[in-house]
Amino acid sequence: VASHGNSDGGMAGMDMSGMDMGSDAGVNLSVGAAGMDLNDIEYDAYLANDRTLDDPEVVQVERGGRVRLRIINGATATGFTIDLNGLTGKLLAVDGQAIVPLEVRQVPLTMGQRADIRIDLPKEGGAFPIVALREGSVQRTGIVLATPGAKIAGMSTATENAGPVLD
Repeated sequence: VASHGNSDGGMAGMDMSGMDMGSDAGVNLSVGAAGMDLNDIEYDAYLANDRTLDDPEVVQVERGGRVRLRIINGATATGFTIDLNGLTGKLLAVDGQAIVPLEVRQVPLTMGQRADIRIDLPKEGGAFPIVALREGSVQRTGIVLATPGAKIAGMSTATENAGPVLD
């Protein structure tokens, strides 16, 4: 750490005469939901196992079966919330570390984070989308868990409401 010999951070000797210091020259440092820079990188698609929701990966599962999902947010600049779309799961591990199981319907995942979620599927079977909602945006991606003979409806890569902001 360099010392500049004064307590004002070394600015006392700087010539600021050419800088406009009018009332409009300042920087607004207040941060509200509208002012946050959540996603400064835009992508044309978000993928789950190399596919979009336009043509999602369909994982065959058994009626009334139990599935353990290991979900990794491989993004370098995007947070997601994993939404079980009406199913309830048990969060078993975070970043490879076992935790006291926690009942969940949504799980936030920041960049590089991992979650293990156990889901007990309904006995009547069906198709169960598991989606990743982009933080602060309507974009999403995901996979579909489906029992034999289940009808798989098409899904949009966008939702009506923006995904939750991770805290």
